Amino acid sequence: MNIEGVRKILSNSFGESTYSVYVPSMNQSFSFKPLSVGQRKSISKISLEYENIIEYQYLKLAIISETCLEKISIEELTDIDFVSIVASIRKNNIVEPLKLSVPCDNTDCKEKFSLLVDFDVILDRCKNYKFKTIEFEKTISDTQFKVVLSDPSIIDYLGYQNYIDVIRKDKELSEMMPPNKTKVLLYPIQFIKDIYINNELINDFKDLSFVDRIKFLDEFPSSFIYGDDNSVLSKVIENFESSRLNALFEDIVCPKCKAIQEGVLAFDNFFII
Repeated sequence: MNIEGVRKILSNSFGESTYSVYVPSMNQSFSFKPLSVGQRKSISKISLEYENIIEYQYLKLAIISETCLEKISIEELTDIDFVSIVASIRKNNIVEPLKLSVPCDNTDCKEKFSLLVDFDVILDRCKNYKFKTIEFEKTISDTQFKVVLSDPSIIDYLGYQNYIDVIRKDKELSEMMPPNKTKVLLYPIQFIKDIYINNELINDFKDLSFVDRIKFLDEFPSSFIYGDDNSVLSKVIENFESSRLNALFEDIVCPKCKAIQEGVLAFDNFFII
């Protein structure tokens, strides 16, 4: 038997195997095919050795694109959708449960305990997440500004995280733009979907990279973007909690001292083989 013969057997035996993945923002399910051996190896290798968490997330996006059997626009997926899809891929492709060894972060306890990740909890919270679209208007010096805010796409979310990561790693940039402060100031940009000036839509705003959006928005009145009251920043903080992603994951509690363990399960680390 030659290689082509093997491929035909594999295609006939496993080609029809699919599973359904729910995408919350679209209220729609899509058919996915199982991960290949090569894809599993790539995920395993990077999950154990990755240095750049953003690259790891882009690998997951590539896996979504490669394994979805229907037309799905990666650019239209929200960060919530991303968590839901990745959790479904992990649940449906890997039989072994995800078991973590957790050291209690309470210095008076330091108990070590095991945790089995329940992907059904993650999927249920994604499914029940309440998406929002907010319109905000403000007139400054006879110019009317209007912004449409909604949950960020996964591309915009990763663009934001990557920009903060670049600043954090660059000593000179970190001194000029303290990462923690910059992270707060730039946080609302990922939520901006459309901008209107005097009722005219800026058509190509969506086409800008995250860095170019920052440069473009720097030309706007500061009070409109970053003001303490009635600004894009204040509206994002009011309507989109900073804990919205962490809320998708169950609280991890030490069985001994009952202290909640921060960051054990989070957006960046819940998909581990």
